[in-house]
Amino acid sequence: MSKAPKKIYLQWHSHDYIDITWCEDKLEDTDVEYIRRDIADKMLAACKAALFYIDHQLIDKDSVQVTEILESAIAEAEGEE
Repeated sequence: MSKAPKKIYLQWHSHDYIDITWCEDKLEDTDVEYIRRDIADKMLAACKAALFYIDHQLIDKDSVQVTEILESAIAEAEGEE
């Protein structure tokens, strides 16, 4: 799985027919990002752990601080391979 891209973009075009393909690069605003399942699972687990921590330890934190904690957890999960 290490050679698989971390994310791909589903691309579709509608002319006289529908053309669906994917690419590692986002080419159009309508492209839909897909993240590899193993990475998405790590990101979800990191967010759940961060939310548990926030719920039990940081009740007085504002939304900006909560967002920073979640973004940090996601970035850490994305970096793990």
